Amino acid sequence: MEIIYARDFKKSVPGQGPQLEKIIRKLRRELAGSGMGIWETGLAKQSRKFHGGEKLFKFRVNHGDRIIFTYTDYMELPPGAPRGMVLLEYVRHDDQERRARSLGRAGGLEATAGDGCLERSYEAWDPEKESFLDSLEPYASEEEYKQDYQTYGKYLDLNNTVAYVTKWEEESDRLLEDALLSEEQFRLVQESEAVLLLGGAGSGKTVICIHRAAALQELYPRTGYFTYSEKLCSDARRLLKAILPREEGEETAGKRAEEICVTIEDYCSRQLSVTAEKLVNFQRFSRWLEGADPLGDRCRTVLPGGLEPYNLWAEIRGILKGYMGENWYRSRPFAFNRFPAQVNRRLEETGLVVFRPESRTYRVRSKAVLFRTESRERLKKHMAREEADLRETAEVLTALDAVVDEQKELRLHRRDRRQDLLSLEDYLKLDESRSVFNADERKAIWQAAAEYQDWLQKRDLWDDNDLALAMAERAERARQNGETLFDALVVDEVQDLTEVQVLMLTRLVPAMDDLFFAGDANQIINPTYYSNERLAKLKYLKTGKADRFIRTLQKNYRSQAAIVELANRLGEIRRKCIAKEDEKSELLETAVTHGNLPFRLERSRENLRQALEVLSETASAAILVAEEEDAAHLRKQFPDLRLDNLYTVREAKGREFDYVFTWNITGRYWQAWRDILSLRARKNALYRYYFNLFYVSITRARRNLCVYEERSVFDGYEDLYSYFSRMPVFNQESLGMTGREMGREEWRREAALLEGDGLFARAALYYSHGGDEKSAARCSARSRFAGGDFREAVYDLLDLEEYDLAASCAAKLAPDAFGDLQYITGVLTGKARLRLGKSEILLRFLQRSRSAETAARVDEYLARALEAAAANLEAAAGAVPAALDPDAAGTGAGQLQDRPARQSEPKEEA
Repeated sequence: MEIIYARDFKKSVPGQGPQLEKIIRKLRRELAGSGMGIWETGLAKQSRKFHGGEKLFKFRVNHGDRIIFTYTDYMELPPGAPRGMVLLEYVRHDDQERRARSLGRAGGLEATAGDGCLERSYEAWDPEKESFLDSLEPYASEEEYKQDYQTYGKYLDLNNTVAYVTKWEEESDRLLEDALLSEEQFRLVQESEAVLLLGGAGSGKTVICIHRAAALQELYPRTGYFTYSEKLCSDARRLLKAILPREEGEETAGKRAEEICVTIEDYCSRQLSVTAEKLVNFQRFSRWLEGADPLGDRCRTVLPGGLEPYNLWAEIRGILKGYMGENWYRSRPFAFNRFPAQVNRRLEETGLVVFRPESRTYRVRSKAVLFRTESRERLKKHMAREEADLRETAEVLTALDAVVDEQKELRLHRRDRRQDLLSLEDYLKLDESRSVFNADERKAIWQAAAEYQDWLQKRDLWDDNDLALAMAERAERARQNGETLFDALVVDEVQDLTEVQVLMLTRLVPAMDDLFFAGDANQIINPTYYSNERLAKLKYLKTGKADRFIRTLQKNYRSQAAIVELANRLGEIRRKCIAKEDEKSELLETAVTHGNLPFRLERSRENLRQALEVLSETASAAILVAEEEDAAHLRKQFPDLRLDNLYTVREAKGREFDYVFTWNITGRYWQAWRDILSLRARKNALYRYYFNLFYVSITRARRNLCVYEERSVFDGYEDLYSYFSRMPVFNQESLGMTGREMGREEWRREAALLEGDGLFARAALYYSHGGDEKSAARCSARSRFAGGDFREAVYDLLDLEEYDLAASCAAKLAPDAFGDLQYITGVLTGKARLRLGKSEILLRFLQRSRSAETAARVDEYLARALEAAAANLEAAAGAVPAALDPDAAGTGAGQLQDRPARQSEPKEEA
């Protein structure tokens, strides 16, 4: 017998995480003590005796609050679902009181709450001491049961809701959640062919991906789950840890989850031994572009006016470096004098290659060159028609084989990184569905990209496309030796990957059918220029048929119906005004939950202030803007408000919130929307971004959405306003935000989730809002490390006595990143005092990572540190071991060494 709970139950528990664990722990213990689970307990027997209805039951949590539950015997169950008890919602006393008044009764639940006993606060309740099994109560009336059935009856079909089977991790004493699959999701998990699974935000794609990875892992030990986002990877590990078999122990399951679920960048950098200081992301690219690079490097190309750094990064990452060419191969030129003139003429006659006079090179013309048998047959037929002799035919076939081999080879050009760019000639020929810039702008962008490649090569730096090319080359060599690195791969949020990264993934597995993709083209706000049809073409390059490859999910389990309907309408407008995608990738979604219409707040400074003031004090709310510039504008306009939950849409992607307030998401791009709605932007890839930005922002909301625009863009599409409820004056009660507990604990709880997801800068803000300044400082240090300030971040962690974390961060750097042995040893022996275990971890790491001569010195330090710590074990709590640096003459016992100054960056070699 299992304990299952609906997702809404988790949200309804006061205090959520910690209190939820208390409830589940207590129930598990009581049910385990019954011998045969739920069915032999007083709870089950009373359910049948006092149910007052047929399918819903309730028991007292305390004198005021109740838990509504049912049994799986009364439910429509998906395949593989276990039998047990299903918790539906935690109902507070105030909610019951309002329900009773709505029924016109003065009694109801209150009459049975405790026979006149005073109500106790939730905080006073201790589920560790109080029993649930004898606290079941009947429904007071048929009307009361009917109202509950109307509210909770939707849960009786688990195909239309999200529910979790509870599992308990005994070693860490923590609750794990294994999401139940619907019938549709179960079928997709069992799919035997390659699949591109399409679904909107909240459709359950990640749940399917993780269950599929778990199922494949039982058959193929070398199974991987890849994604672009560290946050999504963190979520996937938690879910997979609950799913994996527990026979080998919880610690083993946790390690397996970490091995299986990885980001593409992390996997490639580890395989290629590229350390953190060598990686370039958008933030580091921006510093180089603006001349803020620590080494003084900068871009010197004069860029087109109005070109923002992110647009340039998108063009370089998604097209100049990430695009694989029309038929998923990069056509490389070969010199006209490589083969005899007669051979070149014969190749050109077949239509397989074409001569380019301007560059005096031959280029591949037909995708047939990708297929050796097809291209050879085509050439043989041509040579036979021309009555060529056997010697000439053999010579031309040999040349053709050389061209085929060269075109199919993925090579990382370490000597000249510019060769990894799409050629300027090919870049200028792309139509506007690929690049929206004119010829002069493209020339400047290509020159800036060439400078960027020179900078990467000069400093031996790598971006994610470089990693993918190098990894593809390594995987290709393994394939030539009859080996592959993985048996099967599951790829989540594929729309965030470049085509070079996708092609790399196909090289890691034996065949295309060993890949399972999931994504949503409507959520593309990272620069990839992804298209469902392009990915289908990779699978069906010869036939062009993709009917069995693309599957769709149509249910939305996250957002309530009105938000889903708004998103569907936006999709219809996008198809009409920009471009028509394949019909299968544009199916409309249906919601499984209902709620308010989204609100359209009337424009006024007072309305904006009131909204920001209320939402900025709610950890479960988010204020969304399009760009960082907009966030800075709001902070400047309202300097007295603490806007810690103010996000750009890119920062909020992958997260969900109870309440979402969007500010000027469409109004900021008023002219672009004018072009879209007047049909001047058809087949233009850039304009899809503006739709996706709005789509992603509104689909972050679980319960309530409020939209505020400085300028309306939807004139001519007034029907869109029917999807909103007009709010002349901001009203927090309409958003369901009155009577909520908004204490510091809520901020600390959200901060812990953010830190676990790798969103360190945001977690620092939330910890600070919740009054936990030490945790805020820890997250600030981790954020600095992620941003490239590696050494100082490790020093900050040492100062905070976060020794394990400092060691794990330092392990990602090159062995010679730290030379400040005296400082680190002083910290460990002086500040750490008797924390011997954690001190030893960091010292042993330094021992492994340093040169031989330094390792001997570390050995000496380590031996003396252990000896000093052991000698002080029986000392007073305030005793401090003696300083251990033999060269630090005159240093007092236990005195902490000063932090060393920043090391100068290495000079460029001549």
